Amino acid sequence: MRLGGLMPSEQSTVGWLRAGVLLLGGLGLVGTAAQLALDRHWDSTEQLIPWVGVALNIVAFGLVLRRPGTRRAFAARGLAIVVFVIAAVGVWRHANANYEAGPLDRNYTDRWESMSETDRWFRATVQSVGPAPTLAAGALAETALAVLIASMVVEPRMVRRSQ
Repeated sequence: MRLGGLMPSEQSTVGWLRAGVLLLGGLGLVGTAAQLALDRHWDSTEQLIPWVGVALNIVAFGLVLRRPGTRRAFAARGLAIVVFVIAAVGVWRHANANYEAGPLDRNYTDRWESMSETDRWFRATVQSVGPAPTLAAGALAETALAVLIASMVVEPRMVRRSQ
């Protein structure tokens, strides 16, 4: 039984790899959207940006879910790159917010100024200081990477040149 191109038509390594990448990326996308919704991540224009990334990634997944033609694969890759950039900026914005919150954090107030710049940025990025979840923004990048991989891992018989 084939599910709209998600399940490989035969037991080929490439087909199963592509299906697995799409499944993992799709689950990551659903999880990212659910986390954004649970966090009520829509209070400002800036907080709507990851929702744009989710929407673009849904379109990109739709383009590669079935047998992608050359144009559809390139369009999906372009959208995935845009989503990846959105996610990278999100990671940066979250890490920067954590960095700026460092002197106010009760665990680091006394020693923040004496810490090395590298240590401060490391702690801000891994969220041991500050409230902003950098990995949540990084999850959006993972879903974009899944689209990129799925658009490139294609069996030659799957490619339709006209689309």
